Amino acid sequence: MLLVDSADIHELTATLRYPGIQGVTTNPNLVARSAGVEFLSAQGYAERLLALTDAVQALTPLDDQVRRLMVQPSGSNHDIVEVAARLRSRIQSPRWQLWIKLLPEWTTLQVIPELQNLGIRTLVTATYTATQAKVAFSAHADAVAVYVGRLMKADPNWAEQLSRITTAAQQSQRRVLLASFPDAKTLELALPYSADLTIPASLVHALLASPLSSAAMDDFAKRIR
Repeated sequence: MLLVDSADIHELTATLRYPGIQGVTTNPNLVARSAGVEFLSAQGYAERLLALTDAVQALTPLDDQVRRLMVQPSGSNHDIVEVAARLRSRIQSPRWQLWIKLLPEWTTLQVIPELQNLGIRTLVTATYTATQAKVAFSAHADAVAVYVGRLMKADPNWAEQLSRITTAAQQSQRRVLLASFPDAKTLELALPYSADLTIPASLVHALLASPLSSAAMDDFAKRIR
């Protein structure tokens, strides 16, 4: 799956219409940035998640492709489940699938069964080790997210680490969502490890970009007069 990492409705309006874009991921940083503030209250944050859920459904092209909305509620386990249930009730289109992003903490992973009972899939975000991934999958999370750009900066053996995480996912028949791409080069380096990616809206235009492709297209155009 190929998702856009944003909470900005203008960015999502521009990118969700593209073929192959299969949904949206957000986090507290992105939501606060889209609001133009440094901090949000818990209630204000939850309300923005609800508004985003309503807004993205209106942007869905008329096709039969299922899209994912991955959001990260905050607060206690009770708060997470309560917000998740409210979000789930706002999903009106069968073409949208709600995922809840959870932190890699023992207490937080306890909410997975409740979310599953609500028909909600789960992703454990900010995963950096194979052990974290293994625990998440053992707790029945559907996927983990790895911040690839940050991992590359922090660990010179990032490729080996990422390979171990993807192996853990394959053994559990689960998914690894790769995130945190500062540029197209980082994205290219990560592609061999997973087909599930979430990228910033600023990189969407680069997905089909290539100097060689541009040269070929220019050459084709010259043949038609």
